[in-house]
Amino acid sequence: MLRSRASAPEERLSRFGGATAAALLAAALLSCSSKKDATSPAAPSCDERVKVSGVCPGVPASPVCADSKCTQGAACTRTIDVGDSAALKAAASSATSGTCIAVAPGSYDGVVHLAAGVSLLGSNASTTSVEGVDCAVESTSTALVRGLTVQAGGLYAQQPGRAAGTAAGALVVDQIIVKDANEGGIRAIDVSLTVTASTIEGGAATAVYGILGQCVDGKPCVAPQPSVVLRRVRVHDVPEIGVWLRGVSATLEGVTIESVRVVGHYSRGLEVDSSAQVTGSALAVTDTQEVAVLVDGASADLSDFIVTRNLRGVQLQATPLTPATKLSNFEISKCAGASLGLHNAAQGIIIQGGLVASTGKTSLVTGFGASEIMGDGLQWMGGSSATIDKTVTFQANARFGAIIDASATGVFDAKLGGGDEITGIIIQGGTVATPPAGLTTGAGLAVHVELGQKYPVAAAIVASK
Repeated sequence: MLRSRASAPEERLSRFGGATAAALLAAALLSCSSKKDATSPAAPSCDERVKVSGVCPGVPASPVCADSKCTQGAACTRTIDVGDSAALKAAASSATSGTCIAVAPGSYDGVVHLAAGVSLLGSNASTTSVEGVDCAVESTSTALVRGLTVQAGGLYAQQPGRAAGTAAGALVVDQIIVKDANEGGIRAIDVSLTVTASTIEGGAATAVYGILGQCVDGKPCVAPQPSVVLRRVRVHDVPEIGVWLRGVSATLEGVTIESVRVVGHYSRGLEVDSSAQVTGSALAVTDTQEVAVLVDGASADLSDFIVTRNLRGVQLQATPLTPATKLSNFEISKCAGASLGLHNAAQGIIIQGGLVASTGKTSLVTGFGASEIMGDGLQWMGGSSATIDKTVTFQANARFGAIIDASATGVFDAKLGGGDEITGIIIQGGTVATPPAGLTTGAGLAVHVELGQKYPVAAAIVASK
């Protein structure tokens, strides 16, 4: 069924912007009341800046409801109660669109295959688990998966053969844990996906993402674009890519991505590519082994976010002129070698209201393939164009606050502090000892122009495939 993955890229392996029915269902689910019981996990803790309505990302401590079987908030034309693996398999085989399968607490063997529009409902992710879930999706279908732990099989949904002008069907995922998946936690292909109050954790050595939203073969999506909404979601200790958005229209609110590790090729907290458009707020990406946020050939509007303790912080590459890519009200700090990078003729970039601080010194690969020591707040390279206004501060970065290639155009009017005001702005790569005509720097900033490529800078990052 959906388990044929040979054509999917993972083998190498404004708020609620999704389909209307999915958005309304997700909002209703978030408002449901619930009662804590002794078997519920401890309430997650988090930075105050990533809370949504005072609540941290991740599966809440409370169960979905006080009963052992919960259908509240779900649109069920028929309900089938199951209590063992055989009954679950039989129910899934016979269920049609509008059916809700209510799963009693327990552990269920095998991957559950659901027809389009069939919902799978547990009462508590800490007491109910399934091996995996495969959801068929049609343009008119909406389904809900809730209150479960999904094990190594992961959760996958696909709408095959969606044509231009055909809406994407919707899948809502609420209060689930996906744990130690073999290939990836949640994958939605040509599907409008909403994930709320959920946790994606761990992953086998063969896994390459925590959450993936894309269209077929990772290509730009046909209109209308599927949507991905992530709200109060925690992704941690997964291999390769925490959240991967390709060609979709996405909204992220209250999302934390932690400790994404290199297994085969990459370590990216959030990757946005293939003409995707992403809006995000109340985000945190920490402790990735390569780059925290990569926007490549796509656009993003990110506000109120934290990026800290990563090898590289935020990398903006080949962004289009419109829609603009914006960073605002942010902190990028304690990255090991480079905090903010602009590369590959990135355009339409507006940066305001942020702090870039305390970049360390370490070796990074340059465009020439060598590894060189660097430690810069900003590396503005590759003919990129941006406006960085006076509400942004660069401070206490180990080598330079900002190093800018002579091919850059735009405005750098940021404040420098913590020693960065002494080292100043480095402009290099030109053939004359004056700043390039297309670049404006703020009054009072120390600007040092170097002929040629005096200081090594990090190479652009190759987007995942």
